Amino acid sequence: MPESARDGRGEKEERISNRRRKQAEVSRRKILETAVRLFDERGYEKVTVADICREAGLSVGAFYHHFRSKDQILLERYLPFARQVDSFYQAINHKARAESRGALERLARYLDLFFKYIEEAGPEALKTAFATQIEPGFKYSLATADMFRPHQELERIIADGQGSGEIRTDMSPEELARVLYRSMVGTLFAWCLVGGSFSLREAGRRCFKLAVEGMAKK
Repeated sequence: MPESARDGRGEKEERISNRRRKQAEVSRRKILETAVRLFDERGYEKVTVADICREAGLSVGAFYHHFRSKDQILLERYLPFARQVDSFYQAINHKARAESRGALERLARYLDLFFKYIEEAGPEALKTAFATQIEPGFKYSLATADMFRPHQELERIIADGQGSGEIRTDMSPEELARVLYRSMVGTLFAWCLVGGSFSLREAGRRCFKLAVEGMAKK
């Protein structure tokens, strides 16, 4: 076969492959966006895979080609948020360390950033997350997933604060982080109950102020 013919066939195959890949990306994005909209409109537990596919105009087979379950969609919804929080915090933390900022100030910055992005996501998105966490059939945990790790980050900062003498040492970093995290979750839950009618960031700051009084070394 002439070289030009082989080159032409290769180019054609590459064009077909690129077109299929783009089509797959479009289908996956359509499923994700449709599912998120339905979760917000009807509630996560009332939406089935068949509902998502019917609304998206795609087959059930297409759904399972891209996602293991609708649970995976919920996790992916929060993945950009979690990565953004993590990325911004790492930059802030690096700067704070360079400026010799203390652990309590770094904690304050982290919590402010955490509440800021959840507030921007909106109460409906958070309601969906809370609802799924108490469902017996939900396969994943937002609280323990690698993509969503505020508890672990709190523990690391608290350990630094104990090492520098800022934070009390009669409780372990894990215990203190757990108490602070539960306070954060309670604030989030209260915000959801009233449809986001108060400033989550401001409530988060008050929550942290009270926590600092209990954590600071006497």
